[in-house]
Amino acid sequence: MILGTPDTNEDGIPDIWAVDTLGNQWLFRGGTTAIGPAAGRDEDGWNTFLTIG
Repeated sequence: MILGTPDTNEDGIPDIWAVDTLGNQWLFRGGTTAIGPAAGRDEDGWNTFLTIG
């Protein structure tokens, strides 16, 4: 699962949240020419939230 979101780190570039097969959420910060590496992982299962991002 992948979800594009508004800017999460206030750099003016949209970011992406992804969910892996184990249910962990990963934040990938957007960039001007490419998406950055995973910046962090939320250890709570994605299905416990009403929204992600």
